[in-house]
This record gives sequence, structure tokens and C-alpha cells, in this order.
Amino acid sequence: MTPRVLAGQSEPTSARVSSSAGPTSAAVMVAGLVYFVGSLIDLGILWLGQRQAGLQWEFVAITNTADAMPRLILALALLYLGVHLRGSGNGPMAKVLPSLMLLLGLVAVALGGLMTLNYFQLSGTVEGEAVALLRTSVIKTVSLCALYSVTLLPLSIRGIISKPSSR
Repeated sequence: MTPRVLAGQSEPTSARVSSSAGPTSAAVMVAGLVYFVGSLIDLGILWLGQRQAGLQWEFVAITNTADAMPRLILALALLYLGVHLRGSGNGPMAKVLPSLMLLLGLVAVALGGLMTLNYFQLSGTVEGEAVALLRTSVIKTVSLCALYSVTLLPLSIRGIISKPSSR
């Protein structure tokens, strides 16, 4: 198929798209990398730098981690988009990114399980109005983790086993 030149344009449409993909893909990949590294720093400080003994800290850390997962998902999506805009959808990053997505899905399963265990351990120590607050926090976190798992695991497995596409 021959690229067409539209009236008033000096170059084919396909040439204009590919020439603008370089800066666009770089910007998208940088944004994804910034989100990814920033989120990892945030979670690293939470889990390593601020670690405390006790169920209350673990409860807060699990909740904060589940709340931070959309940033990691967005970061991977931006990196994936940047890879495909660049036209390197067949390269190693096309397999690394779904693998990272699979890891996030598995982390979500683990977080949901930990939150459930944490709830059973904490529910006996909480009284009054705090019981309802504890329950709603657990429902929110477990629901988010289930959503992340149900979404990320099939998508990542599909990305890992898919054959490279030809452009």
C-alpha cells in the first residue's frame, strides 16, 4: 500500500506519523518511568524505612500499598504505550512489561490475603465505632486487590504468551 499525500501536504501521512512518534514515545516513556520509580521509592520508604512492629502498622502499610497500585499500573501502561509508539513492540521490553504486570497482579493477591488475615487478627482488639471503620477499610482494600488481580493477571499472561506482532 502506497502512502497518500493529501492536498496541501508535502509528505505522506505515514511519514508524518512516524516522525512525530519519536518525541511522543520518549515523553510517554519518561512519564511512565518517573511514575514507576517514584512509586517504588514511595513504597520502599513505607515498607523498609518506616517499618514498625505491630498489626496496626501492617494494616496501614497494606492499605497504602493497595492505594498506590494504580500509580504503578499507570506507569506500566505508559511504558507499554511508549514501547509500542516507538515501534519496538517486538523487543525485550514487550515481554518485561507484561512480566512486571504479572508481578503486580500477584502482589495484589498477596495483599488481599494479608489484609484478610490482618482483619481477623485485629477484629478482636477493636471495639465500638472503630469496628465499622476497620471493616470498611478491609472491604475497600480487598476489593481493590481483587480488581487489580482480576484485571492484571489475565492481561499480563496474554502479553507474555502472545506472539510478536508485525508492524
